[in-house]
Amino acid sequence: MTLRPSIFQDYFTNPKTQADLKKFFEDYVHESKTIKWDALGVIVDDQNDPHAQFKTNIPFRKYESENKVIVLITRTIPEGCLEKVILYFKDHEKATDILFGTIGHGFTEEHIVTTYASFDEKNTQKIEVFDSKWSNLNKFFSNGPPENLEYHTLGTQSIFDPDTCGYHTLFNLLACMRLFKDKKSINTQNILEELQKSPQSPVIDVNNILQESTHFSTFMKQALKQTYCSDIGEEDAVFSSYFLGFPKTGSSTFDKCIFIISFEWLLVPLMNILKLPSIFLMNILAESINYIKDRVLEFAPTDMATQSLRTIGLFVINLVMYVFKTLALLFNLILSPQETAKKAYDIHPILGVLSAIASLSSYAALSIFAGPLLAAFAPPLLIKILASPLLSIWSNLNAGVSASLLLTVAFGLGSGLKWILDKLFNVSETTSTSVSSSTNNVSETTSTSDDDFVEVDSPLKPESL
Repeated sequence: MTLRPSIFQDYFTNPKTQADLKKFFEDYVHESKTIKWDALGVIVDDQNDPHAQFKTNIPFRKYESENKVIVLITRTIPEGCLEKVILYFKDHEKATDILFGTIGHGFTEEHIVTTYASFDEKNTQKIEVFDSKWSNLNKFFSNGPPENLEYHTLGTQSIFDPDTCGYHTLFNLLACMRLFKDKKSINTQNILEELQKSPQSPVIDVNNILQESTHFSTFMKQALKQTYCSDIGEEDAVFSSYFLGFPKTGSSTFDKCIFIISFEWLLVPLMNILKLPSIFLMNILAESINYIKDRVLEFAPTDMATQSLRTIGLFVINLVMYVFKTLALLFNLILSPQETAKKAYDIHPILGVLSAIASLSSYAALSIFAGPLLAAFAPPLLIKILASPLLSIWSNLNAGVSASLLLTVAFGLGSGLKWILDKLFNVSETTSTSVSSSTNNVSETTSTSDDDFVEVDSPLKPESL
């Protein structure tokens, strides 16, 4: 369960959701439209705007009766544009009630809340925010909350849940539409009552509509990927490549020579076998706990006591899960030093240096203790079989050495040789795309695809936020 820009479009363009909305408002005149961001007087700055990927088209559904014009915006609106959006729909669509999800800054991540704006007969504006957990409004709104905003917390999402705010908001928006249908007020009590009447929690309800997989096997595949395939693409995730180390199809003769010279044909399978009872086991345990966490996140209690128990449970679950993830990371420092150092360097160069130092320190200790430990715990026959090619070479040099110590030395020499040759002869990595380019790609993939949307132009001139 993750937060992504397209979740609102996926949900509201789903046939089941559209059928529910049609059933709710059979007596209303229904219309689906979309507008461009420049219609709101907003310039989208991809370089500096953290919410730029949410600023493509604005699709909305308009429901009109004798005394009400309800607008349901079917995508997320960035918090800095909230008042502009409300003003536009009031002036250009004559909306009396406006519903949408607002994305802003949570405690540690992006967060979505349910927003309801209404206008009475005297044209007095009222903005209410219904939050599935609890937020700091001064942080959520980068320029401070609107003066006339009322904030309500529902408590159906835990503070240790960074992922399901979109699911809760989608459910709450549809709950508000049901309240319109039943001619009830939109307030905290009525929204919670809608949740209590629902046979499923918000997360399960939205998941069933979006048909997103949360099976246990999905988490086990993730554990396998984190162990062996975290730094390779899907096309390279072949057993002979990621586990046995064979050069992938189409590799150059040079790569195949490196595979032989650096002893990868021996060392890669050996290291991957060692990952099974270490990194892979820790990742299996961590993902098993993560599966349990997902099941807890599906639970949406409405009373304070149960909400507190869920929060305590999630704290303990997260603590245990990160213990296993930390142990997997420690094993990675020894068994996957280059991969671990690269990931640490991507976060911060100092972390990359510290990771490399930790790996070198581990190898210094292994050079002393690995031989005796391997000889003590590994089956002698297995050591002889794995080391026999190297022993033959060593014997021709008239040198005697134990099989276990020779394997340790061979690993260091082979890895070092491969690293030197890669640095000398491999071409540089392809440069990454610009922030603007990558943001535009996200925007294109998340734009609406409703065929019945009608584009609306506006006389407003764009101006900077």
